[in-house]
Amino acid sequence: MPGTSSTRRYVGCMSDAPDTHSDPTPGQHEIRWVFHATAMVQDYVQARNALVRSLGMRVLEDTVLPEPEVGRRGGMNWIGDHSIEIGEPAGENSPVQAHIERFGPGLHSIGLQVTDLDATIAHLESVGVTVAAHSQEFEFIFCDPRTTAGILLQFASVEMPFDPRFSNAVPVADEPSTHAVHALAWIEAQSCQPQVDAQRLGEVLGTATWTGPDVFGEGSQIVSLSSCCLLLTPSPQAPRAHLHQLVYLVSGQDDELIELDLDETGQIPIALTDSLLPGDPRI
Repeated sequence: MPGTSSTRRYVGCMSDAPDTHSDPTPGQHEIRWVFHATAMVQDYVQARNALVRSLGMRVLEDTVLPEPEVGRRGGMNWIGDHSIEIGEPAGENSPVQAHIERFGPGLHSIGLQVTDLDATIAHLESVGVTVAAHSQEFEFIFCDPRTTAGILLQFASVEMPFDPRFSNAVPVADEPSTHAVHALAWIEAQSCQPQVDAQRLGEVLGTATWTGPDVFGEGSQIVSLSSCCLLLTPSPQAPRAHLHQLVYLVSGQDDELIELDLDETGQIPIALTDSLLPGDPRI
């Protein structure tokens, strides 16, 4: 396969990834789906063009938000059945620039769509999570990752009009891509203590957790994100849990997890698989 760099074998579960988004329940904390995974890069246009060619990404928005709580140029895009936000630094004191300088380009955070943001804030405070930033205008919050097992989480109740899950309109790709993506299979994070971090994240999100396949490392853990999963793999050298890569569902991989070359993905770590994780909510 063109542009591949490494391969890992594992056992998963096949699925055609049907839509399982739940109806909202106002007045209570509820994770509806992954609003978007977020990746920060130095060059948005380069990353956008690379992912359009390789994964058939469709652009939903391209905006400049210099506000201190955002500080990025870019926006939401569509790959498979989920959105990915891609941004480059914009404005003074951009948190995107600070993130890139500290960690380099790559995955930044997980955004989660919730039914009632006030109810979610009340839930988070009840389990000891610190809200680090709150945008009243855009109806979202960011949490202090020191209180969420090291993973930067965003919670949003805003309904973006261009989000296909609200508009039911997915833009048509202009041309065929190298890989035909069906869905976001899972998001992978690395942790020196997967069981402890999974338990904490399950408490924070209010979702189920369970043991992952040993092929990802003994003690790997899975956390439900309602519309897909977060896989925590053991990494003894990691000082704390951190997001590692996005894994997309394609056909014909012969149960292989293939990590794409960063030049093919605009410096965003991405892998391909033909199976979902055991226990995935879409199975």
